[in-house]
Formats: sequence, structure tokens, C-alpha cells
Amino acid sequence: MKLISRLLFVVMIFTMIQKSVFAQGETAVPFLMIAPDSRAGSMGESGGGLADNSAAIYWNPAGIAFTKSNEVSITHSKWLPQFNLDIFYDYLTYMQYVPDINGSLTASITYMNYGQFVRTGPDSPNPIGIFNAFDGALTVGYATRLSDDWGVGVNFRLIYSHLADQGAGQEQGKGVATSVSFDVGGMWRPGKLLIPFTNVDLGKNLSIGLNLSNLGPKMYYIDQAQADPIPTNFRLGFAYQIFSDQYNSLVYTLDFNKLMVSQAGT
Repeated sequence: MKLISRLLFVVMIFTMIQKSVFAQGETAVPFLMIAPDSRAGSMGESGGGLADNSAAIYWNPAGIAFTKSNEVSITHSKWLPQFNLDIFYDYLTYMQYVPDINGSLTASITYMNYGQFVRTGPDSPNPIGIFNAFDGALTVGYATRLSDDWGVGVNFRLIYSHLADQGAGQEQGKGVATSVSFDVGGMWRPGKLLIPFTNVDLGKNLSIGLNLSNLGPKMYYIDQAQADPIPTNFRLGFAYQIFSDQYNSLVYTLDFNKLMVSQAGT
């Protein structure tokens, strides 16, 4: 009965605050918004409050502050294989707890390959060349606990985008751009949290995370007048472990997202 009451209480609270959040915008390097791991992807891309493995460097780096393990994760996803297109997504993460700095060092490499494209001239559909297009990012981070209940995490990211090896028509620039971005995250995992007027203790099972990712300057391929913002995103996540034993666990998660980019022309 105690387990059932906790489950009903958590579902009721999360359902009451749940709402849809939509954002419209145009950004450069949208590959930075691709869910990098299958677990969170299968959970509706809800990882801001859970964030308990190396992929937390994407969802919320502060979650890594509550782990003291070393981990490597590799993701390879081939897109549209039925069309024989050379489009694929790779993601490599690493985290290591370092006692001397009272925290964990993290790193990730993201690579999105778009395959080969045929170049044509401005006045003719005849092929005049072939080029490859791809995006990539290298991220390094650090996560630590401020107290038993609070963790923080920060990331620094180098972004490289190679959409073409030369500009179109009379444009002088190439279809290549570089930039940097930062992530800042926080997480609260209380050791004890009694709900007033009840015997329900959400402590040790509840976590609330906040992550502001891809803070950085605009990117441009030709000139600054044609610059586009990178996909700065605000994420608020909740997670509650309803049940756990030696072999199984049941976790309820809920994320709210807001892409912090205005629609073009606004």
C-alpha cells in the first residue's frame, strides 16, 4: 500500500503541472538537438531529471555529480538505410570520477555525416563536382556536488560545420563555419523530503534538474549578415524512482523544453 500511495501521489503531482511547450525558430547546427542515447530517446527524450549515466553530458551535466563511476558510451545510428543514403550519426561519451578534484571529468564527440552531394552550376543542372557534408562537435565538462543534495555541471563545446567546400554563385565564403558554446546545469536530489500532512517521503527517489545548453554566438557560413543562432535550449526535468530492487526498477520522468531562439523575422 505504501508503494501504491507513493506512485499515485507522484503521478498526480506531475500530471497537474504537465503542459506542452512549443518553440519556433531557425538555427544553425540542428544536429546538436539530436537525442544521443537510445534509453532517453525511447523515453520521449526525457532525461533532464534522470541524467545518471555518461549521456547526461547532453541531458544535464549536473546529474553526473551524483555518480562516482567511470563509463564509456558509443552510439551509432544509420539514417534512412532503405534509401541507401550515407547518412549516419555517431556519439561517443566518457566520464571519470576524480577524487582529487571532488568531481567528474566528462567528454563527448558528436558527428553527423550527411553523405555526398553533387555540385551544379548556377545556370545548368549538369554536375561539375562532388563534395561531402558533415557536422561535428567536441565537448568537455566538469560536474561536482555543492552539498549532499545539490550538484552542478558545466560544459564547453567546439562546433565545426562543413556543409560545402565553396560558396554558391558569386558568394565569397565557403559553406564552413566554426563556433563555441557552453552548457550550465543544476540538479537537486534531496536525501529526505516529507510531503506535508502525509507520510510520503520523496527523498532519495526524487530529482529535479535544470539545464541551459548551447549558450554561444551565432554561426555564419558566408558573412555575419547571414548568421544564424545556435540551438540554445532550456530544459527542466523531473524524475522519480517508484520502485527498485536487485533486478528491476521503475522510474517516472517528465521534461519541459524551450528552444530559446526567436522565429525568423521576430
